[in-house]
Amino acid sequence: MRYPVIAIVGRPNVGKSSLFNRYAGASRAIISDVAGTTRGSVDGLVRKKGMPVFLMVDTAGIMAIDDDSTPEKVLEQRVQEQVRYAIEHADVLLYLVDGQHPDSASVDMEAAQLVRRSKRPYLFVANKCDNEAMVRDSVELTRLGLGMPLPISVSHKRGLDDLDDALKEIFSQHDLVSDEEEEREELFARIALVGTPNVGKSALFNALVGEEKVIVSDVPGTTRDSHDTFLTREEKIYKLVDTAGIKRRGRIDQGIETFSLLRTQRAIARADVCLLVIDAARGITKQDMHVVEYVLEEKKGLIIVVNKWDLIKTYDDLPEDLRAARIRVPDLMEQYIAFLRFKFPFLPWASVVFTSAKMGRNVQQVFPQVEKVMASREMRLATGPLNTFLSFVIEKHKPTGTKAYIPRIQYATQVGVHPPHFVFFVNDKEFFHFSYARYLENSIREKYGFEGTPIIIELKNKKKKTYVDKD
Repeated sequence: MRYPVIAIVGRPNVGKSSLFNRYAGASRAIISDVAGTTRGSVDGLVRKKGMPVFLMVDTAGIMAIDDDSTPEKVLEQRVQEQVRYAIEHADVLLYLVDGQHPDSASVDMEAAQLVRRSKRPYLFVANKCDNEAMVRDSVELTRLGLGMPLPISVSHKRGLDDLDDALKEIFSQHDLVSDEEEEREELFARIALVGTPNVGKSALFNALVGEEKVIVSDVPGTTRDSHDTFLTREEKIYKLVDTAGIKRRGRIDQGIETFSLLRTQRAIARADVCLLVIDAARGITKQDMHVVEYVLEEKKGLIIVVNKWDLIKTYDDLPEDLRAARIRVPDLMEQYIAFLRFKFPFLPWASVVFTSAKMGRNVQQVFPQVEKVMASREMRLATGPLNTFLSFVIEKHKPTGTKAYIPRIQYATQVGVHPPHFVFFVNDKEFFHFSYARYLENSIREKYGFEGTPIIIELKNKKKKTYVDKD
């Protein structure tokens, strides 16, 4: 599906993320007074009355690129290359400057030159014009050679209706429409890439999308924000979210890192399927356990992606704790799967995919697995056949009770999907051990699959009928 793309560009700390959040949803991008907070591009679909559905992109601040080869400078060079990519590929540029300091227009000159050279339609907007005096002073910004800026103040909600009108006009002038204007949100499979820092989530994200949407670097913590993008594959629409790495609880820095963690948790909550990305050579960490806790708390579909598999060529390349487990399986992948089942005994249903995002190996196998998980999450069992099957399951292994009280299951029914939710009506749920609920779940999985998704088994007391004496 094709949407018009509007890229917000400008130097750091002029309010790009605040403006983006105004259109794409509250706090989609991290807002901070720290210049350079937005490291990669963040995008989101915008639906506003009177406009086509469009994709808005919040970019990092435009800065000069130098030739320094330090890791931090190389990372900044990658960021700036990404900004220029956004400028070259957007349908419309929304060039934002700081209207509070029009006398500093010289620092905006390089950014203005990029906008002019792109030959893209653009809107020239001066933000932070909080009062009439600032609006009048914004005329000085015409020295940038882009015409008279449109004065607004996102924080004071000034001029925003005028900006909406300007967007509508530019859409109309350039005949920009989306392929489909109707709400299609229900067709998206929402996929969140989660895991600890520096396991290759961003590289995997870029390999799945097919372009460098998120900065890839060996510097831990490169991804501070949650990055959303949309793609269509075999007529299926996917929404992918690359999240900041989840650190160990109790070791989360204040400020921006805290916001990133909250954004990651929110991304998990909004996802249908989570890809837990782990480093094949590093193995399972305590932080991975915490990531799984978040996913299970939200009852999301789960695929374990063992990334950097290109590093595993022999038995000696496997993680030390895996070798210490002495799993006697000749195949390296089978050994790793057995190790995952050992470390995550409560996740026998999770799918596993081995990839090398850096080398582009096996990455596209993620999508068929996502389809399987989505099918499992949407599966609904008819009550009749379900109870016929369960009668054999219960007869095979009856719930244990006492001489005074025998626990009984009256019948079961599926009451929900995403995830599948089963209710078992019983005479008294207090007499059922938790292990019996696990037995019921395992039996249902063995019969029907439900690969990649948690299922809910709920025991509920069946209400006794009451009779009214008509006399």
